[in-house]
Amino acid sequence: MSEVIDGSVSPETVKQVENNPISDVVSVAQGIKSQDPKEKLATTELVNKKIEADKEGHVNTHTQWAPFVLSVLGGNLSAAYKYWNGGPTRQVEAYNPTTGRAFKEYNLNGFTGRMFDANGNALNPDQIKKIDDAGGLISKEDTTAMQTGGFKNASEGYINTMTGLRKPVLDQYAKSATLAKQAGGLNNLIEERIQLAKNATWMDAVAQLDSKKRQELFSLLSTQATKSQGTSAETTGGKTINVGGQKNVSQGENAGAEFGTGVKPGQAGTVGGVGVPPAGLNAAGTVGGSNASSAGNQVNVGERAGNAAGSTQSTSQLGQANIRSQIEGIINGKIGDKEFSDLQRYIQLTGQIDAEHAKMDTSEYIPGVTTEVKVDPMLSGRKNSLVTDFTSQKNNAMTVAFNKYLATKLHQSNGEPLDPSKVADDFMNTNAAKGIAYRFDNLINEVKTGKVKEAAEGDIAVDARNKPHIRKNGKWEQLND
Repeated sequence: MSEVIDGSVSPETVKQVENNPISDVVSVAQGIKSQDPKEKLATTELVNKKIEADKEGHVNTHTQWAPFVLSVLGGNLSAAYKYWNGGPTRQVEAYNPTTGRAFKEYNLNGFTGRMFDANGNALNPDQIKKIDDAGGLISKEDTTAMQTGGFKNASEGYINTMTGLRKPVLDQYAKSATLAKQAGGLNNLIEERIQLAKNATWMDAVAQLDSKKRQELFSLLSTQATKSQGTSAETTGGKTINVGGQKNVSQGENAGAEFGTGVKPGQAGTVGGVGVPPAGLNAAGTVGGSNASSAGNQVNVGERAGNAAGSTQSTSQLGQANIRSQIEGIINGKIGDKEFSDLQRYIQLTGQIDAEHAKMDTSEYIPGVTTEVKVDPMLSGRKNSLVTDFTSQKNNAMTVAFNKYLATKLHQSNGEPLDPSKVADDFMNTNAAKGIAYRFDNLINEVKTGKVKEAAEGDIAVDARNKPHIRKNGKWEQLND
């Protein structure tokens, strides 16, 4: 590599360096090992051209000479290609809140500094500078990388090299994405509880109980949950013993079993206005034995398992009926099959919702958030349950929208600190914030008063996915935010 000379480079060599890096690596590798003066001269031209290109090019496309030469001498051309210019490239869709959608180019080292417009045309340096001045492009790959261990303790400079973006911008985008995912799952659970509460007459009966009766009811429901868990464990243990017996009987015989199962959490319906198809359920089983004796033994074992299951099911049904009878006695009223099932599901959902709430970071100030009254909605009747849940959905929507807005503003400022008061005020004037407040405040008011607000011309509301719409000529039209 010491034979680097000054002088002009042929047009053919320039074109080769720009358009055929794999061929360059092969040529340089051959030249390093060759004793032919002409090949060494051609290699020198390529090396000189690459050195010049690296003076202007992005750091992630620079040749790492020491590992490159070692890879060549070791015969590892794949590694040599990586050390020559960062290896193969790929274009990833990216976004800038000011300049819009485009593409970023990455290689094995990270962002190469090259950008392309929405049609895939390479941007010139002036166009790239305009985007950089507006905070740069951010892609899904950037925010995904931010979640990895390598980025957690990385320096600001290293992250900027890998993505072309400042760390505060990536931090906020990553947080926004996490909150959106958490809120989406939580809102689905809340929406299901809202639907249960709308027709839950038992809730009003429970809300009217005195403290002693309520304690009796919840002790009963808690005992039911404990018994259900114990019965399930006992049944599983019984099956294990039976299966073991079957294995002993069939030992040395030619028998096989094959099972496929699926999960069916519920029927098709809607969650937050979005259709959800039911999951499929399938089960198939085959058992075979090599002789009649073995087959007979298997049938006997199967009967014992079936009787045990039938006995357990009968016991469970009797327990459910007994608990239901006790609940009816406590609330002094009858509970239908569906209401009894809804009551159990409501309690289950409440536990899940409380657990999901605990995962969300609510320590920071979020403009537009309404203080939630921390009451147990099941003890406060249907109205309070619905008000609590609509308030929670509103707060989730505001939290997600604000963090997305904050990420955009940080992006536009290129990671520079912002005035919190101004950001909060500006956010409340966005169509998203207005639409969220409109939708959920009206839902809450409808629960309290029983009156539905008629949409007026110019009203702004969000849909089930928190996309803002405006009322025009008696119809809702989507708004850009």
